Amino acid sequence: MAKNGTNTLTGLIPILYEALQVVSRELVGFIPATSRNMTKEGAALNQSIRVPITPPSENQDITPGKPPENGGEEFDYVDMMITKNRIARPIVWNGDEEISVGGQLSQLLINQYTQAMRSLVNEVERDVCAEGVLGALEAGNVYGSAGLTPFASGLDDLAAIKKVQDDLGTPLGDRHLLINTATGMALRKLTQLTNVNQAGENDMLRRGVLNDLMGYMLRESGGFMPSDPGTATGFTLSANAAAGATAIAVGALTGTILRGAVIVLGGKYYTVAADALVTATTLQLSHPLPEALPSGTDGTIMSSYMPNVAFSRDFIYLATRAPAMPRQGDEARDVTTITDPVSGLSFQVALYGVYRQVRVEIGLAWGVKAINKRHGVLLLG
Repeated sequence: MAKNGTNTLTGLIPILYEALQVVSRELVGFIPATSRNMTKEGAALNQSIRVPITPPSENQDITPGKPPENGGEEFDYVDMMITKNRIARPIVWNGDEEISVGGQLSQLLINQYTQAMRSLVNEVERDVCAEGVLGALEAGNVYGSAGLTPFASGLDDLAAIKKVQDDLGTPLGDRHLLINTATGMALRKLTQLTNVNQAGENDMLRRGVLNDLMGYMLRESGGFMPSDPGTATGFTLSANAAAGATAIAVGALTGTILRGAVIVLGGKYYTVAADALVTATTLQLSHPLPEALPSGTDGTIMSSYMPNVAFSRDFIYLATRAPAMPRQGDEARDVTTITDPVSGLSFQVALYGVYRQVRVEIGLAWGVKAINKRHGVLLLG
C-alpha cells in the first residue's frame, strides 16, 4: 500500500478506534486506578525500575542558639520491572481472502482488532488484580470473611474498611474500592442506594452505575480470580524458621495446598508460591518471614474467597510502554500507537508485509508492582 492505504496504517485507524469502543466497555476498573505517572521507555524487559520511597519525618526539639541537626534523608526504594512483552495473535490477510468476504471485510477487521486488544487489556487487568491482592496480603491488611459476599445487608463493610484505612493513615484523597462482580451485584440490591429518596440520585436505579461512597471511588473488575486453597486445612512447622526465610519445613501434609492459597502463620498473612501436594514437607512463601518462628508453630489455611481491594492510588504502580524495536527499524512497513481512553493503555500497532500478504500485530509491554503496600486492604468475599 503506498498512498492508497495498503502499505500504511492510515486506512485502518478508524477501524481500530471503532474496535476500541467495544473494548472500552470491558470491566477493567483496576487499570485506571493505578499510579501511572512514570515514563519507562528506556526500561528493557526484566530491567529493574527503582521507585523511591520517602521516609517518615522525625520531629526535633527546638533549642535556642542551637540549629537543629540536619543529616539529610536516606530514601528507601522498591524495584519493579517490565515483565511482559506481548502481542495478541497476529491478524493476517491475503488478497484472495479479502475478495472472498467482500463487503464484510471492515466488520471482520473490527472484530479481530477488538479481540486482540481485549485479550491484552484483560491480561493486564488480571495482573494488576493479582498484584493488588498480593500486596494487601503482604501488608497483613485483611478484612471480612472468606466465602461471604460483602454488602449483603448494608454498607457496614465499607464503613469498617474506611476505619481500617483511616487508622493506617491512608491518604483521604484518591481512594478506590475495586470489587468483583458478585460484590457489585450485592451493592445494587441495597435499597438505600436504589431508592432515590435515600440515595439522592437515580444513577444506580436507572443505569446501574456504582457511584462514589464514603470517599471511595467504586469500580468493578472482571480480573479478580477466586482462590482455590486445596484440600488441607492446616499445618505445623517441623523445624525453626529463620527470619527472611521463604521456604519453611512443615510436617507431612495430609492434603494439598495450592499455589495462591492464603495462609496465616504467626499472626501474619502469606500466599503459597508453589503447589504443595500430599505428604509434602516444605512450603514456599510469597514473601520472607519478618521474624523467626519456632518449631511447632501452627498455621491455618484460609478457605476459598473472591477478593476485593481498597487502596489509595499510591498503593500500586503500572508501567507500560510499546514493545521495543531496534533503532535501525525492522521489517515493519508502518507503526503507530492507539490509546484506549477508558483504560489508558496505549497499544503499538505494526503492519508487516510479505509476498501477497499483510500481517498486523498489536502489542504492549508492561509491569505492575504494589509499592506502598500499607495503603492496600484486602476485602474478602
